[in-house]
Amino acid sequence: MKYVEGDLFDNIPEDKKVVIAHVCNDQGKWGSGFVIPLGNKFPLARESYFAWAAGNPTDEEKVRYATSDPCPDFGLGEVQFVQVAPNIIVANMVAQTLNVPRPLYYNALAACMDDVVDGLWLDWGTEYEFLCPMFGAARAGGDWEFVTCLIGDCWERSGLDVTICYLPQFLPAGWVASNGTLVKPVVVRGNDEEPCYEFGGVKVPWIAPDTPEPKKEIVTEDEKAGNYPGGDFDGPIHGRPNRGMLD
Repeated sequence: MKYVEGDLFDNIPEDKKVVIAHVCNDQGKWGSGFVIPLGNKFPLARESYFAWAAGNPTDEEKVRYATSDPCPDFGLGEVQFVQVAPNIIVANMVAQTLNVPRPLYYNALAACMDDVVDGLWLDWGTEYEFLCPMFGAARAGGDWEFVTCLIGDCWERSGLDVTICYLPQFLPAGWVASNGTLVKPVVVRGNDEEPCYEFGGVKVPWIAPDTPEPKKEIVTEDEKAGNYPGGDFDGPIHGRPNRGMLD
């Protein structure tokens, strides 16, 4: 898998067959995120999704599904293929819902990704490459690190080439671009250095979150001198050392 910074639609090769796979919701909504430019560029992908969700799937030869059923019921775990150009297929993967803390369903996504391979090879052949956005992350609430594992298991192990296009302003939280790839940096601390992020050999200053200073226990001069209120006491008081250690 490789990353390319820039608009996905500017990176579609003219001399190759590509699949643009992305995640859709199971509510028949096409209103935010990657689907907006996708629908503007390839209206048939949007129209076919709406028709399927409404229970009136199109009969066009350019629209197929990743099952033996000519048209499965619209729902989580199902995939719709839409041929939007002679060399371009859009895979509408229904793998998320709406209005919940994490809209993405990992089990539905994994099922879709497996079916994409089976349906693609069955109907269109094996010469396609994948060109995708960072699906399942950001608005869908998924962990991109885990999604990349699914890409490896479901697609790359089948011998498919995968390219992920991204725009820096839409990267999932915690991810940064470095040396032509994306990484999730970790915080490191040098012996004589300020804490920083380190990735790809590059260090970026790290600002620690605001944390309250630990409470300092006040020790009076009398206590320092061993004059504890109420007489002698050889044990710790509220976590303080023994008297002898203060002398």
